[in-house]
Amino acid sequence: MPIRRVNRENMNYYISKTQEFFQSYCVKKDLGILNITLSELINDVYDHSKSPIDSLVFSQFYPHSNEIKIAVSDLGNGIPRTANSYFNNKGWNQVSQEKALKWALKLNNTTESLPHNAGRGLDTICSFVSANNGIWILMSNQIRMEGLQTQNNFSQNPIEYFIGTVIEITIKVINLEDQEIIDTIDWDF
Repeated sequence: MPIRRVNRENMNYYISKTQEFFQSYCVKKDLGILNITLSELINDVYDHSKSPIDSLVFSQFYPHSNEIKIAVSDLGNGIPRTANSYFNNKGWNQVSQEKALKWALKLNNTTESLPHNAGRGLDTICSFVSANNGIWILMSNQIRMEGLQTQNNFSQNPIEYFIGTVIEITIKVINLEDQEIIDTIDWDF
């Protein structure tokens, strides 16, 4: 799937088309959690980033390594800056960009009180990637995080003066659950 500008109005269409695209390569694999992850990433752009443009999304299947890669980016405030702004509004002390990102990754921590996810978005993504032995890379402001199955590694963002957030997820297709086959022949209606 080529890079696309995705907004809330066309998000479900994009996710549906992405699933169709991946399903043609990932026969008999359940892509449901991948769809939830993509939805969480796109929603985070609108719930938190204050990006002046829509999210930019890139999805690709790599047949030689049997991997799916998804990248979602925005040109918003960035996670550390957004978290520190939230801390400031609460009268709390500012923290380093690494500590702000670690705070944002914790379950139920949110800068917005929205009923549809309430601080579960990044944790959902982290759990999915970890459960599937995947890797995710998050770059936001001047911090870079590589999320592995057992730990998150933090370093300086190699892109100087980066504005916004980019999250890239890599999943091995073999680690996705198989689709459940439901036999409807014997059902009484």
